[in-house]
Amino acid sequence: SNTLYNLTINQPGADDIGFFGWINAGPNDVTVENLNIVGADITGSNAVGILVGSLLGGRIYNSHTEGQVDSAGRSGGFVGRISGAVFDSTSKANVTSSGVVDNGLGGFTGILWGSCDNCHAYGTVTGTAGFNTGGFSGNIANSAIVSNSSANVLVNSSSFNVGGFVGRLNDSSVVEFCAAYGDINSSTNRTGGFVGSVEDNSI
Repeated sequence: SNTLYNLTINQPGADDIGFFGWINAGPNDVTVENLNIVGADITGSNAVGILVGSLLGGRIYNSHTEGQVDSAGRSGGFVGRISGAVFDSTSKANVTSSGVVDNGLGGFTGILWGSCDNCHAYGTVTGTAGFNTGGFSGNIANSAIVSNSSANVLVNSSSFNVGGFVGRLNDSSVVEFCAAYGDINSSTNRTGGFVGSVEDNSI
């Protein structure tokens, strides 16, 4: 594997921020594997992650991130938003947002519209304004599939749809064989130990 240390990006007014800002490809066209990023400090607006800001296709295997992410929302410790597929990967990050952007803030990813298998998040997630906050993902939607994954994350939120694993689960998405272990600090509606809100026949 390859390891990159102390990656710093400071673009508070920009979207799609990460080591890879934007990956848009067919499912078999782009593969990222065996890449570790340690000691990262990433600041952006929307779609912010340590490894990728927006993964709109392609696949990631066996990769790891550590560090901190600060954004307006739709962000996570590993990838900001996922429409591709991620396997066998972990993130240990402090993810914070003071913005009012909805749609997701999570320890692993802010928004998940693709798939994750055997992925794990550690650290803290703190959202002070925008809703949909979770230990693994803020919002899992669009028939996404998450399996064999976990979140051991302290979740702090002052808005609604807050969960130890996912803040909002909808659009017939599936979460199976997953677990949440972290604590939740929230005084708002729609707060759950595993999921804050389930909608549209999701399980």
